[in-house]
Amino acid sequence: MIARSMQPALIPFPQTRARSGQLPFHFYRSFGNTLFSNPIEKLKTQYEFVHPDEISAFLRSYPFLIADLKSVSEIKSQYFGKSPMTLYYINEAGPLESATLASYIRSDIPREKARELFSQFDKEWWQKISKEAKCYLTVDMD
Repeated sequence: MIARSMQPALIPFPQTRARSGQLPFHFYRSFGNTLFSNPIEKLKTQYEFVHPDEISAFLRSYPFLIADLKSVSEIKSQYFGKSPMTLYYINEAGPLESATLASYIRSDIPREKARELFSQFDKEWWQKISKEAKCYLTVDMD
């Protein structure tokens, strides 16, 4: 007699994703929001979510962005300390596939010094984030 593995077989999902990194809808229906609610809640301590429902839904659809947003926040702290960041959901065309996230750093640093720091920050965060995130995320000064 051959022993069977106690682990369930993995069933591949059909490729119904519109963009890289998006998980199929039935994944969320099966698991609910439990996988992403804690990381999203943690991001809310690093960013002020201007459109919280839309941003949370977007991050559940593109979960790889969570790590990239965390990385941007950490790099921002190296250049701008505890300066707050706001996060906006931008969607002018309508469907989720055309949406992006825009983050803005608010700083009390004098404008010339802030521009100089932002230039250095801009090079670093862009190099550190994933290739996929570059399609969905922008960062600028407020």
